[in-house]
Amino acid sequence: MRDLTIWLADYYLLATLLLIVTAGVKRLVRQPAQRMALSRATVAGLVCLAVITAAPGWPRVSLPFATVLSPAHRVAVSPPTIAPGDDAIADLAAPQSSGPDESSAPMPLTDPTADVPAARHTVEHTNNQASAGTAHRITAIMIRCFLVGTALVAIWLAVGVILTMRLRLMAWHAAEPIQSVLGRVLPDQPASTRVMLSNRVNQAVAVGCFAADIILPRRFIEAESRVGLEAALAHECAHIRNGDLRLLALMRCLALVLYAHPLYWAFRRRVQVDQELLADAAAGQCCDTADYAEVLLHWFRTNAADRSRLMTATLGLWERPHSLKRRIAMLLDDGFRVQTDCPTAWRAFGSGLLIAAVFALSFFTLRTTPDSMADEVQVGEPESPVPLAADGNNAAAEESKDAEQADDATAPAAGSAEATSDTKSRDSKYRSAEEAWRAGIAGNSAARRKAFEAALRLASDDAFKIRIYEALRPTYRRLSGVDKMVEACEFIIRHTDSDAKRSLTRRDLVSFMYQRGKLDRLVSRHEGVLKEDSNDRTSLYILSEVYDRARPNPKRAAELLQRMMDLEPDKPLDVSTTAKLAMQLVRQKKYSESAELYEKIAPLDENLAAWHWKEAASAWLKQGANDKALAAAKKATASTPEKRSKLLIHFWHRHLGEVFLATGEFKLAASHLEHAIENTDIEGYLRDCRGLLAEARLKADDGN
Repeated sequence: MRDLTIWLADYYLLATLLLIVTAGVKRLVRQPAQRMALSRATVAGLVCLAVITAAPGWPRVSLPFATVLSPAHRVAVSPPTIAPGDDAIADLAAPQSSGPDESSAPMPLTDPTADVPAARHTVEHTNNQASAGTAHRITAIMIRCFLVGTALVAIWLAVGVILTMRLRLMAWHAAEPIQSVLGRVLPDQPASTRVMLSNRVNQAVAVGCFAADIILPRRFIEAESRVGLEAALAHECAHIRNGDLRLLALMRCLALVLYAHPLYWAFRRRVQVDQELLADAAAGQCCDTADYAEVLLHWFRTNAADRSRLMTATLGLWERPHSLKRRIAMLLDDGFRVQTDCPTAWRAFGSGLLIAAVFALSFFTLRTTPDSMADEVQVGEPESPVPLAADGNNAAAEESKDAEQADDATAPAAGSAEATSDTKSRDSKYRSAEEAWRAGIAGNSAARRKAFEAALRLASDDAFKIRIYEALRPTYRRLSGVDKMVEACEFIIRHTDSDAKRSLTRRDLVSFMYQRGKLDRLVSRHEGVLKEDSNDRTSLYILSEVYDRARPNPKRAAELLQRMMDLEPDKPLDVSTTAKLAMQLVRQKKYSESAELYEKIAPLDENLAAWHWKEAASAWLKQGANDKALAAAKKATASTPEKRSKLLIHFWHRHLGEVFLATGEFKLAASHLEHAIENTDIEGYLRDCRGLLAEARLKADDGN
């Protein structure tokens, strides 16, 4: 879905620019034939842009406002990280089970009630997460609506094709005299062109993209004059000879994607007007121009009741009847002669101009390229865990050059004597890992990476390696590949003693892979590890996060979390892991099991007790156990109140208000709902809480 969103955004932007360029050039051109040459080149350009924007390997440059257009993606890319050695931050539980929307959006870090280290997360950051989640959901709804529109357009086109096929099947060949009129009027017309008659049309139409037919109404045989018959045949033959039917079919295929673009419909309308003008000019050459204009008026009046009946794959005299006045005025304008052919030089110039425009536009994108991605990440990324010197003037170029050889330079093949010798020669300039570390701190961007990686190879202490990997992560994030970033994050997750650092590094890794479109690769890697070792803690830990947020799968997430807990059965319950397991059980509608888990961990952490009792109360309420829900809610109010962030305070009061309202404690419900309203400025939340508050007050008054 996200790839489709980015492709549509890119394509609509580039199509808009191309259509604006075309419209500007066509305003300077008066001859319809020259405008049609530009139109054909534009249609070809729109097709090329559709293909190019979908090509993953095409070189692109992010537009300056690209990052502004996707705030949800920026939040997902840049979860907070912590500095090396900062072990004072406790990793809190993940109270998500009864947020405003229990359906998980497939986007990391968008749940407003996600687990947040209190010393790191501000109220503003939490609100940004809620805004990002809302933006992501709105985008998903818009894409679904767009796909519904595409399906309706496809049905419309299919119905038109079926009706046209039925029309051709039910038509019959015209008599030889009419066939001879066609040969006399247009001797160069292809022999495959047939003239047919039908009772199902009231106008002359041309049908068929490749083997075209001209279908005349039956009344032409009985009442139409020779001039009218010749004019109708000449008009439709001009459409066939000019390739108008094929162009029309291609434009209607483009409508599957561009149906929501107003400029495209204006462009399509102008193309059809030019097609009719050229066909009129060709018909006017076969008879007197004034006579042809009179015939047009006669047909218009005769077919006034039926001229709007059109086929999706046809071209007729009345495709757009309200353009008749302009067409007749053009025919009778003695000061302007419509040219039926476009000069070769003009066709080459117009086509070349639009090819250049398409080629230039194809390099621009709204998606985040690897180069701009690094700048975007800095928006949400904290300062580097060590004080780094400013980069030199050539740092970016050196790092880019160095990145191309990253894998070979830092990971020589096992068993290769030459590679091992080369690595030792690079490391020999440093006498110890500490010396290489200091060189990395003092170096510019490219030199810093080389020095840190040398320190990594020389270091034997895991704690020191964690410091080095933390310093390398901002650099690895800028590389076009993902392997180095994965290596760094997995090492930290596997070896750190800090639960907070492990949790935030995991979230950073999942978000990074999601943004790069490589999440499936991460999942496949760790699912493969679990097939060989079902108790690999690192894989269980990473996949539980993936199936929690990025690829919501409550059943699989609960299974992995339970296996993690079973690895250490003798240890006390881990509050964070158990809370996550309880949340996944809620998503599976296993409310009683979830409530029991929340009640088990509530006494284990005083700071989170109020939240966990509230979660237990909500789960019991969904199970229908109102007595247990009320008891848990009262324990929540007796605990230290929720105070981690304004948004979490809102949800704590709101959910308790809902429990008290459902269990008949209307005054308590009103009090909590009032506090919930005080702690949010989100309009949707305010509207819901005000409705619940009004209900609670009304029932409280009735009880009195």
